[in-house]
Amino acid sequence: MGNYLRRKFSILLLLVLSAPTSLYARSPEESEFYAASLLGDDIARWVMKLNRGPMAIGIFSVYANPPFEADYSQIVETEVVKSLAKAGVEKVSTCPECSTPHVTVSEERLIVKKGAPDLETLKRIGMKQPIDAFMTIDLYRTKLAVMAQVVLYQNPTAVVIAAERFRVPAMSLTDGAVQVLLTFGGGQAIGGTSTTMPLGFGLSLLEEVGFGKAGLSAGAVMGTGSIIYLNPTLAWFGRYGASSLSYSINLGLGFGFAGADKGIVVKGAYEIYLGSLAVAGFDGEYFIPSGTATAGQMNGYFGVHVGFAFGR
Repeated sequence: MGNYLRRKFSILLLLVLSAPTSLYARSPEESEFYAASLLGDDIARWVMKLNRGPMAIGIFSVYANPPFEADYSQIVETEVVKSLAKAGVEKVSTCPECSTPHVTVSEERLIVKKGAPDLETLKRIGMKQPIDAFMTIDLYRTKLAVMAQVVLYQNPTAVVIAAERFRVPAMSLTDGAVQVLLTFGGGQAIGGTSTTMPLGFGLSLLEEVGFGKAGLSAGAVMGTGSIIYLNPTLAWFGRYGASSLSYSINLGLGFGFAGADKGIVVKGAYEIYLGSLAVAGFDGEYFIPSGTATAGQMNGYFGVHVGFAFGR
Protein backbone atom coordinates (compact mmCIF):
# COMPACT_ATOMS: atom_id res chain seq x y z
CA MET A 1 0.00 0.00 0.00
CA GLY A 2 2.85 2.36 0.89
CA ASN A 3 4.60 1.77 -2.46
CA TYR A 4 1.32 2.32 -4.32
CA LEU A 5 0.75 5.70 -2.61
CA ARG A 6 4.32 6.76 -3.27
CA ARG A 7 3.94 5.98 -6.96
CA LYS A 8 0.68 7.95 -7.15
CA PHE A 9 2.31 10.89 -5.41
CA SER A 10 5.29 10.67 -7.78
CA ILE A 11 3.01 10.83 -10.83
CA LEU A 12 1.17 13.84 -9.39
CA LEU A 13 4.44 15.62 -8.66
CA LEU A 14 5.65 14.89 -12.17
CA LEU A 15 2.52 16.45 -13.64
CA VAL A 16 2.98 19.56 -11.53
CA LEU A 17 6.60 19.95 -12.58
CA SER A 18 5.69 19.47 -16.22
CA ALA A 19 2.83 21.99 -16.12
CA PRO A 20 3.13 25.16 -18.19
CA THR A 21 4.37 28.31 -16.56
CA SER A 22 1.92 30.55 -14.75
CA LEU A 23 -0.14 33.12 -16.57
CA TYR A 24 1.49 35.67 -14.30
CA ALA A 25 5.06 34.65 -15.13
CA ARG A 26 7.51 37.42 -15.96
CA SER A 27 7.89 37.71 -19.72
CA PRO A 28 11.44 38.19 -21.07
CA GLU A 29 12.56 41.75 -21.64
CA GLU A 30 13.56 42.95 -25.09
CA SER A 31 17.18 43.12 -23.98
CA GLU A 32 17.01 39.46 -22.89
CA PHE A 33 15.71 38.38 -26.32
CA TYR A 34 18.65 40.20 -27.89
CA ALA A 35 21.03 38.62 -25.36
CA ALA A 36 19.77 35.14 -26.34
CA SER A 37 20.73 35.80 -29.94
CA LEU A 38 24.20 37.04 -28.95
CA LEU A 39 24.74 34.02 -26.71
CA GLY A 40 23.88 31.69 -29.58
CA ASP A 41 26.46 33.37 -31.83
CA ASP A 42 29.18 33.44 -29.13
CA ILE A 43 28.69 29.77 -28.20
CA ALA A 44 28.79 28.71 -31.86
CA ARG A 45 32.05 30.61 -32.47
CA TRP A 46 33.57 29.04 -29.36
CA VAL A 47 32.68 25.51 -30.49
CA MET A 48 34.13 26.07 -33.97
CA LYS A 49 37.43 27.32 -32.52
CA LEU A 50 37.98 24.15 -30.45
CA ASN A 51 40.69 21.79 -31.61
CA ARG A 52 38.96 18.78 -33.14
CA GLY A 53 35.62 20.26 -32.15
CA PRO A 54 32.58 17.94 -32.29
CA MET A 55 30.61 17.96 -35.51
CA ALA A 56 27.48 16.34 -34.00
CA ILE A 57 26.19 18.04 -30.83
CA GLY A 58 23.14 17.36 -28.70
CA ILE A 59 21.78 20.04 -26.37
CA PHE A 60 21.44 18.08 -23.12
CA SER A 61 19.88 20.83 -21.01
CA VAL A 62 19.45 24.59 -20.83
CA TYR A 63 18.54 25.71 -17.33
CA ALA A 64 17.41 29.29 -16.62
CA ASN A 65 18.05 30.21 -13.00
CA PRO A 66 15.71 32.69 -11.23
CA PRO A 67 14.67 35.43 -11.88
CA PHE A 68 14.36 33.92 -15.37
CA GLU A 69 11.23 31.92 -16.09
CA ALA A 70 11.70 28.42 -17.50
CA ASP A 71 10.47 29.58 -20.92
CA TYR A 72 13.63 31.64 -21.38
CA SER A 73 15.69 28.45 -21.60
CA GLN A 74 13.71 27.45 -24.70
CA ILE A 75 14.48 30.81 -26.33
CA VAL A 76 18.21 30.40 -25.69
CA GLU A 77 18.14 26.76 -26.81
CA THR A 78 16.56 27.73 -30.13
CA GLU A 79 19.19 30.43 -30.72
CA VAL A 80 22.06 28.06 -29.87
CA VAL A 81 20.75 25.34 -32.20
CA LYS A 82 20.29 27.88 -35.00
CA SER A 83 23.75 29.39 -34.54
CA LEU A 84 25.53 26.02 -34.33
CA ALA A 85 23.89 24.84 -37.54
CA LYS A 86 24.72 28.13 -39.27
CA ALA A 87 28.36 27.95 -38.10
CA GLY A 88 28.85 24.58 -39.79
CA VAL A 89 28.18 21.91 -37.15
CA GLU A 90 27.00 18.96 -39.23
CA LYS A 91 24.34 17.71 -36.81
CA VAL A 92 22.61 19.63 -34.02
CA SER A 93 19.83 18.09 -31.98
CA THR A 94 17.96 18.62 -28.76
CA CYS A 95 17.19 16.00 -26.13
CA PRO A 96 13.54 16.04 -24.97
CA GLU A 97 14.27 13.16 -22.61
CA CYS A 98 16.96 15.23 -20.91
CA SER A 99 14.57 18.03 -19.92
CA THR A 100 11.75 15.73 -18.78
CA PRO A 101 11.47 15.43 -14.97
CA HIS A 102 12.37 11.96 -13.69
CA VAL A 103 10.82 10.81 -10.42
CA THR A 104 12.25 7.78 -8.62
CA VAL A 105 11.96 6.30 -5.14
CA SER A 106 15.18 5.19 -3.45
CA GLU A 107 15.27 3.88 0.13
CA GLU A 108 12.00 5.54 1.10
CA ARG A 109 13.14 8.85 -0.44
CA LEU A 110 11.54 10.61 -3.38
CA ILE A 111 14.16 11.79 -5.89
CA VAL A 112 13.19 14.28 -8.61
CA LYS A 113 15.62 14.95 -11.45
CA LYS A 114 15.01 17.40 -14.26
CA GLY A 115 17.77 17.25 -16.82
CA ALA A 116 20.43 16.89 -14.15
CA PRO A 117 23.76 16.48 -16.00
CA ASP A 118 25.24 13.80 -13.72
CA LEU A 119 27.65 11.30 -15.26
CA GLU A 120 25.36 8.31 -15.06
CA THR A 121 22.50 10.12 -16.80
CA LEU A 122 24.84 11.41 -19.49
CA LYS A 123 26.19 7.94 -20.17
CA ARG A 124 22.77 6.30 -20.15
CA ILE A 125 21.19 8.79 -22.55
CA GLY A 126 24.36 9.08 -24.61
CA MET A 127 24.21 5.40 -25.54
CA LYS A 128 20.98 6.14 -27.43
CA GLN A 129 22.17 9.30 -29.19
CA PRO A 130 24.31 9.22 -32.38
CA ILE A 131 26.25 12.36 -31.50
CA ASP A 132 29.84 13.30 -30.63
CA ALA A 133 29.14 15.52 -27.61
CA PHE A 134 26.49 16.77 -25.22
CA MET A 135 26.18 20.45 -24.26
CA THR A 136 24.76 21.84 -21.01
CA ILE A 137 23.99 25.51 -20.46
CA ASP A 138 23.19 27.29 -17.17
CA LEU A 139 21.80 30.83 -17.45
CA TYR A 140 22.12 33.57 -14.83
CA ARG A 141 20.79 37.15 -14.75
CA THR A 142 22.58 40.16 -13.33
CA LYS A 143 21.37 43.76 -13.46
CA LEU A 144 23.51 44.47 -16.50
CA ALA A 145 24.02 41.16 -18.30
CA VAL A 146 23.00 37.58 -19.02
CA MET A 147 25.65 35.00 -18.03
CA ALA A 148 25.89 31.50 -19.50
CA GLN A 149 28.02 28.65 -18.16
CA VAL A 150 28.53 26.15 -21.01
CA VAL A 151 30.07 22.67 -20.72
CA LEU A 152 30.75 20.17 -23.51
CA TYR A 153 30.83 16.45 -22.59
CA GLN A 154 32.19 13.71 -24.79
CA ASN A 155 29.62 11.08 -25.70
CA PRO A 156 29.21 8.46 -24.30
CA THR A 157 32.09 8.66 -21.79
CA ALA A 158 30.84 11.95 -20.23
CA VAL A 159 34.40 13.30 -20.12
CA VAL A 160 34.50 17.11 -20.17
CA ILE A 161 35.83 18.35 -23.52
CA ALA A 162 35.69 22.07 -22.74
CA ALA A 163 33.91 24.61 -20.56
CA GLU A 164 33.45 28.34 -20.95
CA ARG A 165 31.56 31.24 -19.40
CA PHE A 166 29.86 33.82 -21.63
CA ARG A 167 28.58 37.28 -20.75
CA VAL A 168 26.44 39.50 -22.97
CA PRO A 169 24.97 42.91 -22.05
CA ALA A 170 21.26 42.93 -21.20
CA MET A 171 20.55 46.23 -19.51
CA SER A 172 16.94 47.32 -19.22
CA LEU A 173 16.90 51.11 -19.48
CA THR A 174 13.27 51.48 -18.48
CA ASP A 175 13.61 49.52 -15.23
CA GLY A 176 17.06 50.63 -14.17
CA ALA A 177 17.82 52.03 -10.73
CA VAL A 178 19.49 55.05 -12.39
CA GLN A 179 17.41 57.54 -14.34
CA VAL A 180 18.76 59.80 -17.08
CA LEU A 181 16.21 62.50 -17.94
CA LEU A 182 16.70 64.82 -20.91
CA THR A 183 14.12 67.57 -21.57
CA PHE A 184 13.68 70.61 -23.80
CA GLY A 185 10.81 73.07 -24.24
CA GLY A 186 9.66 76.65 -24.14
CA GLY A 187 7.68 78.96 -21.92
CA GLN A 188 7.29 82.34 -20.27
CA ALA A 189 9.97 84.46 -18.59
CA ILE A 190 9.34 85.77 -15.08
CA GLY A 191 10.48 89.38 -14.82
CA GLY A 192 13.15 90.90 -17.00
CA THR A 193 12.74 92.53 -20.39
CA SER A 194 12.85 89.48 -22.66
CA THR A 195 10.80 89.99 -25.83
CA THR A 196 11.24 86.45 -27.17
CA MET A 197 10.02 83.15 -25.75
CA PRO A 198 12.84 81.65 -23.68
CA LEU A 199 13.82 78.03 -24.25
CA GLY A 200 14.54 75.61 -21.45
CA PHE A 201 16.93 72.63 -21.50
CA GLY A 202 17.49 70.14 -18.71
CA LEU A 203 19.57 67.05 -17.94
CA SER A 204 19.08 65.02 -14.74
CA LEU A 205 20.97 62.00 -13.39
CA LEU A 206 19.06 60.40 -10.49
CA GLU A 207 19.84 57.31 -8.42
CA GLU A 208 17.47 55.09 -6.39
CA VAL A 209 17.45 56.08 -2.68
CA GLY A 210 14.48 54.10 -1.30
CA PHE A 211 11.71 56.68 -1.04
CA GLY A 212 12.38 57.90 -4.58
CA LYS A 213 15.43 59.08 -6.50
CA ALA A 214 18.09 61.68 -5.81
CA GLY A 215 20.90 63.16 -7.82
CA LEU A 216 21.94 66.20 -9.84
CA SER A 217 20.15 68.30 -12.44
CA ALA A 218 21.80 70.71 -14.82
CA GLY A 219 20.08 73.02 -17.23
CA ALA A 220 19.75 76.36 -18.91
CA VAL A 221 17.05 78.89 -19.74
CA MET A 222 18.05 80.62 -22.97
CA GLY A 223 16.69 84.14 -23.44
CA THR A 224 17.52 87.71 -22.52
CA GLY A 225 19.85 87.19 -19.57
CA SER A 226 20.13 83.39 -19.76
CA ILE A 227 20.21 81.31 -16.56
CA ILE A 228 22.54 78.31 -16.20
CA TYR A 229 22.20 76.15 -13.08
CA LEU A 230 23.30 72.97 -11.28
CA ASN A 231 20.91 71.61 -8.64
CA PRO A 232 20.90 68.67 -6.21
CA THR A 233 17.46 67.14 -6.89
CA LEU A 234 14.93 64.84 -5.19
CA ALA A 235 12.19 63.01 -7.13
CA TRP A 236 9.06 61.21 -5.90
CA PHE A 237 7.34 58.76 -8.25
CA GLY A 238 3.72 57.62 -8.55
CA ARG A 239 1.24 56.05 -10.93
CA TYR A 240 -2.18 57.07 -12.20
CA GLY A 241 -4.36 54.35 -10.67
CA ALA A 242 -4.00 51.02 -12.47
CA SER A 243 -2.93 52.62 -15.76
CA SER A 244 0.50 52.31 -17.34
CA LEU A 245 1.07 56.05 -17.00
CA SER A 246 3.38 57.19 -14.22
CA TYR A 247 4.58 60.55 -12.98
CA SER A 248 7.22 62.16 -10.80
CA ILE A 249 7.56 65.36 -8.81
CA ASN A 250 11.11 66.74 -8.99
CA LEU A 251 12.39 69.45 -6.63
CA GLY A 252 15.86 70.99 -6.77
CA LEU A 253 17.84 73.70 -4.99
CA GLY A 254 21.28 74.70 -6.17
CA PHE A 255 23.57 77.31 -7.68
CA GLY A 256 23.34 79.21 -10.93
CA PHE A 257 24.63 82.01 -13.14
CA ALA A 258 22.69 84.66 -15.00
CA GLY A 259 25.05 86.78 -17.03
CA ALA A 260 27.36 88.47 -14.53
CA ASP A 261 25.08 87.57 -11.62
CA LYS A 262 25.30 84.43 -9.52
CA GLY A 263 23.08 83.04 -6.81
CA ILE A 264 20.59 80.37 -5.79
CA VAL A 265 18.31 78.62 -8.28
CA VAL A 266 15.13 76.86 -7.15
CA LYS A 267 13.58 74.41 -9.61
CA GLY A 268 10.39 72.35 -9.64
CA ALA A 269 9.08 69.98 -12.31
CA TYR A 270 6.16 67.65 -12.86
CA GLU A 271 6.96 64.80 -15.26
CA ILE A 272 4.49 62.46 -16.99
CA TYR A 273 6.05 59.28 -18.42
CA LEU A 274 4.53 58.14 -21.73
CA GLY A 275 5.47 54.63 -22.84
CA SER A 276 8.97 53.32 -22.21
CA LEU A 277 11.04 56.43 -23.05
CA ALA A 278 8.95 59.52 -23.81
CA VAL A 279 8.23 62.12 -21.15
CA ALA A 280 6.27 65.38 -21.07
CA GLY A 281 5.65 67.86 -18.29
CA PHE A 282 5.95 71.30 -16.72
CA ASP A 283 8.90 72.97 -15.06
CA GLY A 284 9.78 76.24 -13.43
CA GLU A 285 13.02 77.86 -12.28
CA TYR A 286 13.51 80.91 -10.08
CA PHE A 287 16.83 82.74 -9.76
CA ILE A 288 17.75 84.54 -6.51
CA PRO A 289 20.92 86.60 -7.08
CA SER A 290 23.42 86.95 -4.23
CA GLY A 291 23.57 90.73 -4.81
CA THR A 292 21.79 93.40 -6.80
CA ALA A 293 20.44 91.91 -10.02
CA THR A 294 21.50 93.31 -13.37
CA ALA A 295 18.84 95.51 -14.94
CA GLY A 296 16.68 93.62 -17.40
CA GLN A 297 17.75 90.20 -16.07
CA MET A 298 14.84 87.76 -15.93
CA ASN A 299 14.10 86.38 -12.49
CA GLY A 300 12.87 82.98 -13.61
CA TYR A 301 10.98 80.86 -16.07
CA PHE A 302 7.88 78.67 -16.32
CA GLY A 303 7.15 76.41 -19.27
CA VAL A 304 6.29 73.03 -20.76
CA HIS A 305 8.68 70.44 -22.12
CA VAL A 306 9.08 67.05 -23.77
CA GLY A 307 11.99 64.66 -23.64
CA PHE A 308 13.35 61.20 -22.97
CA ALA A 309 13.73 59.28 -19.70
CA PHE A 310 16.06 56.28 -19.52
CA GLY A 311 15.07 54.50 -16.30
CA ARG A 312 12.11 54.88 -13.97
